[in-house]
Amino acid sequence: MSKPPTTIPSRGLNIRQAASYWGVSRGTFLKLVKLGMAPSPMALPGLKRNVYDRVALDAAMTHDSRHQPATPWPVPRRGGNAPWRLHRHIR
Repeated sequence: MSKPPTTIPSRGLNIRQAASYWGVSRGTFLKLVKLGMAPSPMALPGLKRNVYDRVALDAAMTHDSRHQPATPWPVPRRGGNAPWRLHRHIR
């Protein structure tokens, strides 16, 4: 018989944990929330802190990974010494 886990993984995360879960800084995570790329915190009655749902974070990351280009960092435009632009803006 196997032992039950000694800890239960949290589903509700604070801002620091949510940012760490996504592998970004707190400031970057807040920017992603503002841009609508990461889910907003849940509004829980009587609770004065922000709680981010781990399942919603997973769903947003999965959705985003399906709709973003494979190379999100800058790549050179055609034409040699042309300025650098984000890959998703190249036509």
